[in-house]
Amino acid sequence: MADIASLNAAPVITEQHVKHLEKVIDRFDEKLEPLSNFVIPGEKQSSAYLHVARTITRRAERDLW
Repeated sequence: MADIASLNAAPVITEQHVKHLEKVIDRFDEKLEPLSNFVIPGEKQSSAYLHVARTITRRAERDLW
């Protein structure tokens, strides 16, 4: 119980973590061409798997927060 209660004492994800992730995302964005159409999940099998993984991840995030 003490371990779980201590999670609220200090944020696990700091502002530094967020800034680092934003820089990584910016580097990826620079390498990508601008989108010219919508991304359709499931258009290919690989994109369908990624879409399912994304939705599961989002659900887990909502459950945690």
